Amino acid sequence: MENLVRLTALQILIPAVSTGLLFAGTLLFLYIFILYHQKVYLSVFLLGILGFVFVGSETLILFIGGQYRNILLGREFQRIEQVAATFFMFAIPFLVSEYLQLTPALKKINKYILYAGLTIATLITIIAYVSPELFISFTTHHPKWLVNEADYPRGGVGFVYNIRDIILGLLIIYFLAMLLIDIFMHKRLKVLLFPLIGILVGIYSAVVDILFIYTGVNYDLFPNEIFSRFSFGITFFILTAMINMSRKFIESAKELEETYKKLKISERKYRILVEGTQDWIFTMDRNFIITSANKTFLKENGLKEDALGKMHFLELIYIPVEGSQLLLQVIKSEIEKLINEKKPITLRTFFYDRNMDAPKEYVLRMENISIDNQFEILCKASKSQDDQLIEYFHSEKNKYVLPNNILVAKEMSKRVVKNLTKYMDPSEVQLIEMAVFEMIINAIEHGNLEISFEEKTQALQNGDYLTYIIEKQKQPQYKDKKVTIEYSITPEQLAVKVSDEGKGFDYKRITQKTQEANENMLGHGRGIGLILRLFDEVKYNSIGNQVLLIKKLQNNVS
Repeated sequence: MENLVRLTALQILIPAVSTGLLFAGTLLFLYIFILYHQKVYLSVFLLGILGFVFVGSETLILFIGGQYRNILLGREFQRIEQVAATFFMFAIPFLVSEYLQLTPALKKINKYILYAGLTIATLITIIAYVSPELFISFTTHHPKWLVNEADYPRGGVGFVYNIRDIILGLLIIYFLAMLLIDIFMHKRLKVLLFPLIGILVGIYSAVVDILFIYTGVNYDLFPNEIFSRFSFGITFFILTAMINMSRKFIESAKELEETYKKLKISERKYRILVEGTQDWIFTMDRNFIITSANKTFLKENGLKEDALGKMHFLELIYIPVEGSQLLLQVIKSEIEKLINEKKPITLRTFFYDRNMDAPKEYVLRMENISIDNQFEILCKASKSQDDQLIEYFHSEKNKYVLPNNILVAKEMSKRVVKNLTKYMDPSEVQLIEMAVFEMIINAIEHGNLEISFEEKTQALQNGDYLTYIIEKQKQPQYKDKKVTIEYSITPEQLAVKVSDEGKGFDYKRITQKTQEANENMLGHGRGIGLILRLFDEVKYNSIGNQVLLIKKLQNNVS
């Protein structure tokens, strides 16, 4: 044994340093994988752990088996080393699947190779422990075990070992081929340059080691130095893959940081837009409960943040005591339509204003949004802008022919009173609007659709009145009927004529029902009473399908 070629410092130093580098890199990618749970990091970690076990075992073979002459322990580390190398059959195609960009056909082929590699590696591992003579022999020695101290603890190899080497050689060539395909197909030379250099160095290192066995010459830059070129080559390849992936990770981190900065800027801009606006911006759930709101909304409604999640949206809407509850139902119906059809809606409605004597009209836009998979309604309410030309208004006369649509009726009533603020107080204009709306609704309901007072009462009590109206509108005898609105405004008076195509009605009987509605606090039927109080003249034609409303304005002229 004294004639053995002793281990050199370089023979021990290269695998020892490689082991340390691979250990650090493997820990890094284990951390990254745990952090991000992406398979590409797992593939690099698997490559690193196998390389660490392989090169680490080589280091222990040299120290324990070679330098300290422990053949049995050295042989065990040789088996562990080669079993780790065997699982490169799985690690290489796994790296290909996650590291490279493959066509669908190549992905399918690689999948088969991956599972085949895992199966063969598992079988070889079983053979290595059940029938070690077929893989790493524990009874026969390496041919040069009495020549080189590095080979002293090594055992002879069986045919399974040789087959394994052939398969590994083919897989290394396969990886190089997939790498080149990706580079040329997707023009990714810059991205994959490091692993390309790494695999070429790895292949060259293996070839140098093989040629040395047959020629005794090292065909590299260090022909007189004896050390495992393959240990260096496999370490170099794995480190280049790690460096390349780390570079990609750093670039992704930089992109994420830039995205975060942009997000913060966007968030700041959003906060300025939301909190700086004079509009109300708020959200509510499908039960109409307000869940969030900007400062303007809270301030103008006299609310604190602890009210969010408790207040019902419909509590904010102003409906005159004399007015019809139908308007409230219309608004609720429109919101339910928004929820079901998921299309934005725009409404004009009055809200209570805690800082003003009179309610204020707002233009309300609503749309569906999803926050963390939770359905909500985003609302923006803007105060109706005063007409800049109102001071120049003198008079007008118009005629409209409307379908039996309650929402259109609401807009029509707003259109009628649009310019009345020139001659009347806004609070009184609002009541006039409500009265006109009630009269148009009466023309639709009791005129064209022939809904009796009793039928409406019953439908309202059942909570399905709007559905009842829609069904009525679809019936052939009613669907084509119209309501005609004629109105004029002069400095002296407002005149509104509402005509329907119904059979008419008993004016005196409905007036009596109106008095009963007021006494019994019914949710409808008070419209005519409101009209009688607001207008100076209320004239019906003989059959009751046309009414003329006149309001004197002489005392209100500004």
